[in-house]
Amino acid sequence: MKPLTPVSEPLKLKSCLNCNIQLDPIDHFCSNCGQKTDVARVKFGTFIRETLAGILNYESKFWRTISLMVRKPGVFPKRYTEGKHASYVNPFRLYLNFVILFFIVFGVYSSLNPIELDKENPFNGGNPLQTDLEQNDFFENLPQPVPALFKQIKSGITSPQTALENINLENTSWNRFLFGKIKNTAFTIQNFDTQIDNYRAKYISQLSIGIFLLIPILSLFFKLVYFRKKMYFTEHLVLVFNLQTVFTLFGLIAVLGLMTSETSNSILLKTLSIVFLVYLFVALRNFYKQGYLKTLFKFILINLVSLCLFSTLAIFLVFTAITL
Repeated sequence: MKPLTPVSEPLKLKSCLNCNIQLDPIDHFCSNCGQKTDVARVKFGTFIRETLAGILNYESKFWRTISLMVRKPGVFPKRYTEGKHASYVNPFRLYLNFVILFFIVFGVYSSLNPIELDKENPFNGGNPLQTDLEQNDFFENLPQPVPALFKQIKSGITSPQTALENINLENTSWNRFLFGKIKNTAFTIQNFDTQIDNYRAKYISQLSIGIFLLIPILSLFFKLVYFRKKMYFTEHLVLVFNLQTVFTLFGLIAVLGLMTSETSNSILLKTLSIVFLVYLFVALRNFYKQGYLKTLFKFILINLVSLCLFSTLAIFLVFTAITL
């Protein structure tokens, strides 16, 4: 068998090197996978050209998508659901890019700006919860066996089995779970001023997962609200991904505003909130093509439900951040 020799010019292939499908002599691209049929051995120049071509192709789609998304709310997801995929970035990929960018920037901000509690702040030194904890008042008014378990923890017992035996309580998974929660809550109150940065980091990391899990729930709610449109669930999902991308973009702008000037950030947050509400209204109207009154009614309904969902998520994440 004749060995393969280096070539400087592309070779015309009989079969695709990527998927082994038989090629026609007149083909310039594989009909199965789309790879070019003129393939040369990989040289440094070829590798650089292909890499730059891939980056520039993505960048052109990226900026085209961002431009349309910002200038015309709701038009990008509408065009994407109509089949115009090649011209724009996939909505999920776009959302993921902005989430990653947001957490990188927020991580830099958090490392440069650790939370410093004022000495006169009630959660630093003069924490009334800590005083109640030391006097056993914090858990005293709660139903049993919470006070009894706390007294075991305060006496230095760290094993749930030992604590449950001491108060003659059945060793069940629920009682062990309760013991752990009381222990973590007591630790949080005692060390709030020194652990607050850890709680913030844990909260933010869990927030990204929580919001991502809410996206399909919101999409299902959109489908229920616009049930007369007879649209697929995934079409509503595309819109929700687009809205969450814009929301993340605004969050990124807010963090960048914090990094430049904390004094004017309150005004920036209020402005971004108003702009996002206007963006949401226009996006709903452009995507679903309904009149102003119908859109306004559904806009209010969507905001109320979203507020309830995100408030519940925020409270749950605060609880898990300080107790787990």
